[in-house]
Amino acid sequence: NVQRPPYGARGDGVTDDTEALQRAINENTGRHRVLFFPKGIYLISRTLTWPKRWNGMDNWGKTMLRGEARDQTTLRLKDGVFTNAAQPQAIMWCGGFGSADWFHNYVENLTFDVGAGNPGATALQFYSNNSGAVRDCRFIAGPESGAIGLDLAHRDMNGPLLVRHCEIIGFRIGIATGHA
Repeated sequence: NVQRPPYGARGDGVTDDTEALQRAINENTGRHRVLFFPKGIYLISRTLTWPKRWNGMDNWGKTMLRGEARDQTTLRLKDGVFTNAAQPQAIMWCGGFGSADWFHNYVENLTFDVGAGNPGATALQFYSNNSGAVRDCRFIAGPESGAIGLDLAHRDMNGPLLVRHCEIIGFRIGIATGHA
């Protein structure tokens, strides 16, 4: 639970939860654990990343992020943070290290909102090999905001994986797959 110690994310839509969430991700990536996000709005000010190495351990995927309820659990980028449309940045980058050994990753029941004034914002850069899924998620970009909703093309060798019951609102590109 990202709101409980030692993480202490607030999810109040006002407090910057970036550091608390990054710590939770760092400590749980590759551990076959569910990182649970209770209902709330988690304000983010920089890209949350899934590490390949943490505390001397190699991670090989096996990471699950699950919100309590898609419509009530939101990762929201602060307004005016990712302003360069020519160099998009993601709210969350789920790895991808140049090989097909990043297995069993899941992101479920979450809304990713890129906020306002973020034309260079990508909601989620997802990567998983051999199995994995983005399920029951929503990706939101308002006017003048949002480069890509769900980016599956940021690395080669992505998949096979499942994208199911996802809603994309706004964005210049809804889902990037790397295939024409």
